[in-house]
Amino acid sequence: MSELDTVPVNILRVVAEGGGLVMNAYDRSGKPIGTSVSFPLYHQGLPILYSHMTGVIKEWQNQRVGLALKLEQRRFALERGFKLICWTYDPLRSQNNWFNLNKLGVIARTYYTNYYGKLAAELYRGTGSDRFLAEWWINSPRVRKTLKNSPSERNRTVLQREVIVNPTIVRNGTRIPAAKLNSRASGDSLLLEIPANIDLLRRRNASYVYRWRAGTRKLCLHYFRRGYVATGAVIDRSADRRSFVRLERGSLKRLLRQ
Repeated sequence: MSELDTVPVNILRVVAEGGGLVMNAYDRSGKPIGTSVSFPLYHQGLPILYSHMTGVIKEWQNQRVGLALKLEQRRFALERGFKLICWTYDPLRSQNNWFNLNKLGVIARTYYTNYYGKLAAELYRGTGSDRFLAEWWINSPRVRKTLKNSPSERNRTVLQREVIVNPTIVRNGTRIPAAKLNSRASGDSLLLEIPANIDLLRRRNASYVYRWRAGTRKLCLHYFRRGYVATGAVIDRSADRRSFVRLERGSLKRLLRQ
């Protein structure tokens, strides 16, 4: 792990004894396979539980361990009267968007540019540490409904009827952003395309990742200022796999009722 991803043991003890939550997930032999650390903060004057980190070791990923950790975090927060849990994540990571937006019912309406500053320059290889601020309104109808139902997917037929604000092209077998961005769309629902697999793309050509970052950064800042909110992830699982973030326009109250 990088230095940015570690928390000293003495800090963990302070968090655990000061009203926060420090927990591990274990396999049947007692080996730790996942962890989560969160602590109380204020966000825009509202007491929140801030989820600093939640992670699962590679061989146990995609086996509902992360979901179990988040559900326990939610139970902990509800028992203590919190309405909101927040954390940050990279909007260019398709799996994170799917998990946060579609499986947990998170929304995102704040975009941080290079959130971790110069310390992250080497770790993120010049693409910046941009982040969405995830808002998990844990007792809202939206979240309760999402946790009860399996997330849906969209296919190419549906995508052809959607407005995609960052057109893409395929170059040498790799999908990359086209030069022109659409900053004038005005529908109630828009799609922002992101890399289907950012790690694979980085190995192929890191400059392509920078192009994705620059374009999505500009569009997210623009559409968030106009009142759009990231509410879902859309995956096209055809031969040319593609990934999108859904942006919806509406009040927080309406979106949380969905």
